[in-house]
This record gives sequence, structure tokens and C-alpha cells, in this order.
Amino acid sequence: MTRHLYQKIYLDKDATPRSEVDEIFLHELIHIIERHMGMKFDDMDIERLAEGLCIILFDNLGIEFDWSNIKEVK
Repeated sequence: MTRHLYQKIYLDKDATPRSEVDEIFLHELIHIIERHMGMKFDDMDIERLAEGLCIILFDNLGIEFDWSNIKEVK
């Protein structure tokens, strides 16, 4: 879930595989950038951007997000 007004992203990191959490995070991050920079993408554009970033960051560069210290919101 994304709260655009507060620029916050809420993820259920235990509900989906780690690779999906990473991609969902990037997807929602792009939505926040889009809104706050006055840009307009359709959902398929955002999906492709998130997938492309995953390929570059995770597959090609070997970057891994560490979700272990992310605080839980109830």
C-alpha cells in the first residue's frame, strides 16, 4: 500500500517471496516519484520500469535489499 500524501510505502514482506517484495517496492516507489514530479505513466509503463530496475539492480549488479531492519506497522 502506498500513502502518496505522506510519501510512505507499506509492504507485507512476509506475505510474498522476497523478489516480489523488491519489485513491488520499486513499483510503488515509481508511483510516488510519478505523483510528486508531475509525471504520468500508465500501469503497464510502471510495471516495465519496475521490472527493468529489478533486472539492472538485482540480476546485473547483484544488489540486494535488506528488509530485516524495516519496522513493522500494525
